[in-house]
Amino acid sequence: MLDPPSQDDEDNIIAALKQSDRVSCVSLTVTRSLQAKLFKIKKPLCNLEDLVLLSQNSVLLTLPDTFRWGRYLRRLHLTRIIFPSFLQRLSFSRGLVDIQLHEISSMDHLPPEAFAAALSGTPQLQSLSLHFPSTADYSAVTPPLAPGKLVVLSALTRLHFRGISEYLEDLVARISAPRLRNVEITLSSRLFVWHQCDLPKLGGFIDRIEMQKHHCQADILSSRGVVSIAITQLGTSVCLKLQVICNPPSRWKMPCMGQICSHFTAILFHVEDVRIGTTGPPDPQDFSTWSPEKWLEFIRRFRGAKRFHIAGDHSTEVVRALRLSGGQREAVLPALHKLCVQEPLPHYEPMREAVVSFVLSCRLSGRFIAAEYEQLWMNEPRGTGTTYAQFKHFTLTCFEQDLLTRQRLMYSQTTSFGTSSFTFWVPLPNLGQHSCTCPEDGGRSHFRHPLA
Repeated sequence: MLDPPSQDDEDNIIAALKQSDRVSCVSLTVTRSLQAKLFKIKKPLCNLEDLVLLSQNSVLLTLPDTFRWGRYLRRLHLTRIIFPSFLQRLSFSRGLVDIQLHEISSMDHLPPEAFAAALSGTPQLQSLSLHFPSTADYSAVTPPLAPGKLVVLSALTRLHFRGISEYLEDLVARISAPRLRNVEITLSSRLFVWHQCDLPKLGGFIDRIEMQKHHCQADILSSRGVVSIAITQLGTSVCLKLQVICNPPSRWKMPCMGQICSHFTAILFHVEDVRIGTTGPPDPQDFSTWSPEKWLEFIRRFRGAKRFHIAGDHSTEVVRALRLSGGQREAVLPALHKLCVQEPLPHYEPMREAVVSFVLSCRLSGRFIAAEYEQLWMNEPRGTGTTYAQFKHFTLTCFEQDLLTRQRLMYSQTTSFGTSSFTFWVPLPNLGQHSCTCPEDGGRSHFRHPLA
C-alpha cells in the first residue's frame, strides 16, 4: 500500500512529472486533489516503464486524457483508476509485459470484445490480472464471435481473474493463450444462479492450453461458502485453480463445481492424483445436497486417476458413491491403484463397510486396489510454537475366503507422524519408542506399530 501524498508532496509530484522525458517509474496513491492537479501534465511520459496508480479510500477515479505514457511502458498496475481512452492507449502499448487492473466498479469500462481487441496490440504480454468487486456492473451485450477471430496471446503465462462468470465467458471466448502456466479464477456469488454454472467457453479456453496435456494432481477443497479445485503439475509451477465464492454460503456450491468441471474433460482425464477434502468448521449447508449418484457422476470425470485421497466432511458420502459403482458394468475409476480415506471417527463402520464393498467389487472384476484408512490420533501442543499430529494408517493387504464364501480382510497397521516446528517426540512407550528425533522441515517419519 502506497501512502497518500501530502499537499506539499503533490506539488513536488507535479513538478517532477512535468520533466516528462526524465521519468521512468511512477508509483502513486492518487487523491482527489492530486487528480485535479494531473490536468497540468500536458506532455506524454515518453520514457515511462513502470506505472502503478492506486485510488485512495476505495473511490473510483478517472484520470485526464493528458496523462499519457509512451511506447516503453512495461508494467501497468491500476487499482480503482480508469482513463477515458484506456483501450485505445492499450492497443498501442506493444512493450507491455504486466497488466493489473483491480477493483474496477463497472465491467462496462472494459467490454470483452473491445478489451480482447486491445490486447492484440500487446504481443509481449506475460501477466494479466483482472479483479472486479462482486457488486460490479456488467450490462454489455457482447456480439457473437466471428469464426477465426481469436486473439492469440502467445507470450501470456499468467492469468488471474476475479469477478462474475458472464464477463469471464465473454472474454475467454475471444482469446487464446497456449503457453499459460498459472491460471487462477475466482467466481463471485452471482454464479449461483444455476444456469450460470454452465461455462462451456471457459472449458474451450482451458482446452487450448498446452498444460492440459500433462499428468497432474487435483485438489478439491470445500469450506464454508467456498469450493475450489486446483490442478497442478508436480514439481513445477504450473497450476490451474478455480474457486467459487458464495456469500452468504450456499448449499449449491459443490453441485455448481461439478457442473463447471463437466467442461474440463480433457484436462481432468490427465489427472493421476485426486484429493477431496474440507477445511475449517463443518458447513451445515453442505449436507444432503449431493446424493451418492451425483458424487459418482463427479468422480467419473477423473478416469485417469491412479491415487484417490478422501478426507473431511464429504468422506463418507464419497465412499458410499464408490460402493454404488460396484454393481455397474463400467469401472468408475479404471486406472485406480490406491484409495486412502481419512475416517471421521476411529473404526467408523459405515465408511469401512463401503470401502470393503468397493475394494471387493474391484477385486472380483480383476483389479486389486490398495486401500488405506487414516485416523487422526493426536493433535496436541508441546511447548511454545511446537505442535504435532499423529496418524494411524491401516492398509488392506489381502483377502481371505472360507467355504461359505464369507470374505475377511487383512490389514497391516502403521503409525505415522506429521510434524511441524519441533525437534523430538515425547516418550511413546505404547509404541515401544522412548523418543525419536524428527526433522524440522515438516517431514514425515513412519514407524511400524505392533499389531494387537
